[in-house]
Amino acid sequence: MAFSNSRGGFAPGRVVQWSGCWVVGYTGGTRFVASVSLNRLNWLNTRNKPVKLAKDFGTMRRLRETDFSCDAVTGAKLLIGKWLCRRLDDGTVLRGKIVETEAYCGESDSACHAHRGKTQRNAPMYEGGGIAYIYLCYGMHNLLNVVTGAVGNPQAVLIRGVEDHVGPGKLTKFLQIDRSLNREPFAHSERLWLEDDGNRYRYLATSRIGISYATLRDQARKWRFVLVEGKERKPYKAIGRNF
Repeated sequence: MAFSNSRGGFAPGRVVQWSGCWVVGYTGGTRFVASVSLNRLNWLNTRNKPVKLAKDFGTMRRLRETDFSCDAVTGAKLLIGKWLCRRLDDGTVLRGKIVETEAYCGESDSACHAHRGKTQRNAPMYEGGGIAYIYLCYGMHNLLNVVTGAVGNPQAVLIRGVEDHVGPGKLTKFLQIDRSLNREPFAHSERLWLEDDGNRYRYLATSRIGISYATLRDQARKWRFVLVEGKERKPYKAIGRNF
């Protein structure tokens, strides 16, 4: 099997496992986990042809501390199309392209966890941009947020979906993200980080989901962002799942 490099050529690689839309294998002596569409996998399986990946992971730019200094709305837009990366204890690196985000903008936002002030649970939101804020929802779902902005101004971006794993609880289950990674620094962590593949992605802005407790004004804010695909600007498939 071959995988494309950043110039569009093919580099030899050996697939040792695939599950759903993810391929595990080796290329250049390095273990990888990559997202490949199920249709392309079926095509590979039946025709014994190479699968061309959209990007060589070796050319990715890791997001730096300065990338998280913006407000949550700006951050939620910028994170569309970025790659969420998770290194497991055995060295395997899982990656998923972010396709859905929501912004939560401080104590003035009645949908935000910080609306009623600082608590033990939401304290990471007050620590400044660039760390993970992970909380348990309904006693079973770990939800991942990227804290943005300045210290003392609690804002965060909820990551609602990555390719093939849409729903904030589904993506954390797949990437094995739990509260042991709470406060993890994205710019320096070897366990959890974000990467930019150099492309710029279009998105659709809509109202946020599951915030009926918020004021009508805050419910109406278009602070949810969804990757759109193709010339028809269709929203990414299966968006808007609660968990």
